[in-house]
Amino acid sequence: MDSAPTPERRGSRNTRRPRRRWRRRKKQHPKPPTPAPKSPLADVFLEELADSEGEDCEVQVYEERHNSRGEHVSLRVGTQTEFDFPKSDSHRAALVLHRIFDSRQKLQNTWLTIKSSHIKKALREVIGTYPNISLKTSSNAEIPAPPACLFHYRSELEDYATKSQDSVVKDHLRLCLDYLKTDLRRELSVYQATMVASEQPSIEYQYLWMVFKPNTLIYRRVDNIEVVSRLSSFGLFGHYLPGSTNHVHLVIENIDFDGTDFGLIQESISIERYDGSKPLTELEAFPLQYHPDQERIRRDLLHRGKRFMSLCGTHHRFYDGPARFCDRDLESNYHVQHRIIIDPKEFENNTSIGLSGFDEYLAPSKIGTPAGANFSDDEFIICGHEIPGFSLVWRRWAYFKVEHVHEVEFDNDAFEQLVLSEGKKQLIKSLVEQQGVDDDGFDDIVKGKGKGLVFLLHGPAGVGKTLTAEGIADHTKRPLFAISSGQLVGPASQVETTLSNLLALAKRWGSVVLIDEADVFLQERTIQELERNSLVSILLRILEYFEGTIFLTTNRAETIDSAFRSRIHLSLSYPPLSKSALQILWKNNIVRASAGQHPDWLTDSFLDQISDAQVNGRDVKNIVRMAYAVSKNGKRKMVPEDVQQGLKALKSFEVDMIHGSI
Repeated sequence: MDSAPTPERRGSRNTRRPRRRWRRRKKQHPKPPTPAPKSPLADVFLEELADSEGEDCEVQVYEERHNSRGEHVSLRVGTQTEFDFPKSDSHRAALVLHRIFDSRQKLQNTWLTIKSSHIKKALREVIGTYPNISLKTSSNAEIPAPPACLFHYRSELEDYATKSQDSVVKDHLRLCLDYLKTDLRRELSVYQATMVASEQPSIEYQYLWMVFKPNTLIYRRVDNIEVVSRLSSFGLFGHYLPGSTNHVHLVIENIDFDGTDFGLIQESISIERYDGSKPLTELEAFPLQYHPDQERIRRDLLHRGKRFMSLCGTHHRFYDGPARFCDRDLESNYHVQHRIIIDPKEFENNTSIGLSGFDEYLAPSKIGTPAGANFSDDEFIICGHEIPGFSLVWRRWAYFKVEHVHEVEFDNDAFEQLVLSEGKKQLIKSLVEQQGVDDDGFDDIVKGKGKGLVFLLHGPAGVGKTLTAEGIADHTKRPLFAISSGQLVGPASQVETTLSNLLALAKRWGSVVLIDEADVFLQERTIQELERNSLVSILLRILEYFEGTIFLTTNRAETIDSAFRSRIHLSLSYPPLSKSALQILWKNNIVRASAGQHPDWLTDSFLDQISDAQVNGRDVKNIVRMAYAVSKNGKRKMVPEDVQQGLKALKSFEVDMIHGSI
C-alpha cells in the first residue's frame, strides 16, 4: 500500500490545496475453495460401518493407564506394549471391557460396553429398564462393574437365548453370559453356597448387591409395623474398594395418595457396614421372598393396602393406636384413642411436613371405581401404612397407622338421654337435620349470608350444654368439631385467621361446631376494652357468613352483647339439675358403665340416696368412671360401694378446695 502524503502544515503561506479524501482499502480475503463433490462411496462406507458395529462375537479388553509423560492412554491388552500411542477400542467387538488405572497403577474403575445390537435387544426385552443404565437402541449400553443387571437377569437371558431361533443371537448371548460367568466366578460361587444351598441365607457386606434386584419387594419394620416397599435402586458405595466405610443405600418406593392422585413416593434407607457373613433376615431391610413368613405377610398387607385405598379421600373415623403428629416442622408420637378426620389434601395444605411430591404419578388406568379396583396384589402390598388426618380432640394434624383406623360407633342414645324436655330435643333435631337442605329456597339478600345455624346454650356448669352438641352430632352421624378458647389467643387479627381456618375445615367436613365457654366472644362491648370488642366483632362477622351448624355455650347469658340476638337462631336455657334429673343421670351413667345392663343393686332407694348429693352432670360422669375403674382393677363387677367411694372422694376434694388444703 502507498504511503500517505505529508499533510500541509496549518498556517502555511503556500496556496491551500484541495482536501483529499482518504479511503481505507478493503482487505481482500481469499475465497474458500469449492468443496469436492461428495462421493456416494462415503455414505455407503458409513452405513456399512454402522451396520457392522458390535457384530464380531468377541470380547476385547482395554486398559487406560498413565504413560511416562503422565498422559492417560488407552491400549488393547496384549497387542500394545508401549504407552506412546493410544489405541481406540474396537468398532466391531460385541463387548468391550474397560479398566481405568490411576497414576500409581491401581485399578480405579471398570465397566463393560455392550455394542452388539443383538445383546442390547435382548436386554431391552428381558430387563426393560434398569437404574442408571441406558438400554436405548441408539447408544451403546455402559454397565459398571460388577455387572449387576446381567447377574440379576442371568436366568431370563439364558431362557431368551434358548428360545431364540437366530443362531447369531444365540452366539452373542452365550458370549455375554460366558463373560458374566468368568468375570463373576467367585461371586457366583459365594452366592450359590450362602444364598441358594444354605437353609438360612446369609451374605457378606461386599456381596449385598447380588441380593437386591430392582423392582423386588423389600421387607422392613417401621415403628414395629411391617412394611413392604418396591426397590427402585441400589447403591453399594465403594463395594470393591478395601477400607471403604460407606454404607449400602437403598431407594425404595411406596404408593401414596396426595388427596387428588395416587403416586409413588420414594424414600432412602441405609444398611450399615458389617463384618463377616450375616443372615439376610437380620438386615434392616431385605427381599420379602426370604422372609420365613412371607405368605402371611402378603395376606396381611394385601388387606391393609385395600383398606388404605378405601380411606383415600375424606372420612370420619375412630382411631386407637400410635400417631405421628406434625407441628412446626417437628414430629412427635402419642397414643390416640378418639375420633379423627382423614383428609390427605387438607393435610398437605395445613402442614409443612407432608408429601414432598410424587416421584411418579400412577397411570389414570390404575385409578378405578371403587378406588384401587385396577391395582395388582403387589401394588396393594406396597401401599402406604400411614394416612394423614386430623385429631378432632387434640385439633392437630398427624399420620395415622392404617391398621388402627376403625369405623365410628355412634352413640345413638346419647341425645335421647339428655335431661332436656322432649319439645326442646325435637326442635334441636329438626333444625339440625334440615340445616343445609334446600338452601336456595330461603337465603339472605346478600349472597353467602344467613345460611348457618347458630345455637346458644347457657346455664351453669355440668347441666348438659356440651353433651347436647355431642349428642346431636352422633344423632346425625357427623363429626363434632370442638374449638376451645385456648386456641383463640393473640392479637385480634391472628384470632380471626385461626377461627376462620378452623371453621373452613369444619364446613369441609360437615361438622357440628362447638365453641365451649365462649364468654370472651359473647360479652357486651364497652368503651374501655377495645381488644375484647374486636374479638366480639370478629365472631359476629364470622357467624354471619358461616354456613354450618355451630353451638356456643356460656354460663353468663346476662352479659351477652345485644348484637348476637339477630345471629342466634335458638337459645336454650339449662337450669341447675333437679333431684329427679340427677336420678336419671345416675341411672344412665351406671347402666352405660355396666355394659348396658341394669344392675340388681341399682334400685330407686339407692338412686334417691345418691341424688341428694349436690353434684352436676359432669361430676356424675366422673364418679361413675372412677367406680368403673376400681371394679375393673379388682376384676369384678361394679357394686354400690364403688359409687359411694367415688362420691366421697369428690366431696373430700371440694372440702379441701374450700379450705385451701390443695
